[in-house]
Amino acid sequence: MLTGLLDRISRTMQRPALQPKPIEVMQAYDLDTYSLADASQIFATMPAMNCFLGVCEDGYPMLIELEQSANGTILVVSDDPQGRTDLAQVMVASSLAANPASQFKYSVIYSDEGAWKSFLEDPQNTQHLLAKIGSSHTKAGDWILQLALLAEERSFGRRLGANTLLILDEADFLQNADANVRNNFVWLCQYGPQFGIRPLISLSSEAALEMPELIQHIRTRIYGRMPNRAAFHLSAFSGLDTEDFEEDRQFIVRSENNWIHFWTPN
Repeated sequence: MLTGLLDRISRTMQRPALQPKPIEVMQAYDLDTYSLADASQIFATMPAMNCFLGVCEDGYPMLIELEQSANGTILVVSDDPQGRTDLAQVMVASSLAANPASQFKYSVIYSDEGAWKSFLEDPQNTQHLLAKIGSSHTKAGDWILQLALLAEERSFGRRLGANTLLILDEADFLQNADANVRNNFVWLCQYGPQFGIRPLISLSSEAALEMPELIQHIRTRIYGRMPNRAAFHLSAFSGLDTEDFEEDRQFIVRSENNWIHFWTPN
């Protein structure tokens, strides 16, 4: 399906440096106590095509631009499954608030339906929703193939449409997917963001270490609480001290030459 396209893009596209950046706002928040309701006040003032990640150590929000192709696919690695899901949901909720459905869509492939049920059934979140699929269902692989085809069509200028976030909450199901699904998903991770389709992948540190062929292509990596040894192998940096991170809330991401800590809402 994608024969020849990858080579053509490799020759013609450039991938600039990672650029998740905090924005300047009038009000700073207490990272220890701020709530989702507090964060929602930030959503209303966000620039279009941005996701809210959390509040940094200085109390100001961390955003990541969805239209910046350099940010690429987003990988969230943490040994706190609830924290990974909370981060994905706050990213989606912020983008829903900041963008009309004609400009932003999202899909969710999940392993734990209960963790997403109330979020996906909330009327505020359904208008932008393209698909919700359990990872054990055969339709999960079919949807990945469909989005890869859509990205291919966009690369040739045959299709336009909304920026799309594809969330794989617990993406380790890909280990057992067939080769066609896996290959297309790797391609989508590498090139989908350039055509407005951005995967957001959630994994435990153990699963991430077992899937090097998948994550080696992902530049934007967000780390949560995990053993320091795992963080070193996944990031190639020592001293992140991820073992001491606050459970479910604290994450770290590299922006240019700096490491930035941020916390999701209480």
